[in-house]
Amino acid sequence: MIYESYAHRFADIILNADYALKLELESVVQAIGFEEVQARFEEENLRRKEEGKKLHVGKQPTINKMFKAEFRSAGWELEKNVFKVGVYICPTRAFAKEISRNWRNMVNYERAKWYLENFYAVLTAPMLLIGLRG
Repeated sequence: MIYESYAHRFADIILNADYALKLELESVVQAIGFEEVQARFEEENLRRKEEGKKLHVGKQPTINKMFKAEFRSAGWELEKNVFKVGVYICPTRAFAKEISRNWRNMVNYERAKWYLENFYAVLTAPMLLIGLRG
């Protein structure tokens, strides 16, 4: 997946100190492609339709599942309370429009970056913000 990133509170320096971790993170993000997301989304909705369940409207649940699976296969513990650097992955505003009809209510990269920059004094944990562009 193509992405851009923003390092809050020296997250990039911390990740560069553990370069293998940084490379692993980058490989996980790049391992997922939009065509694969689209195919899995359609498969999931077909399965849900056959089971009589409500269909997903946007692709964000599919993307979330794919990232969780990739991080797990890389040996990561998901959503830990103690961490060196927080990693937050969200779509850019333009990509959010492609993956969801309800994109205005989604957290997007630009909005998250604005909060990190404007609440710098309050948000003290190092954080790597990744904005997916498709």
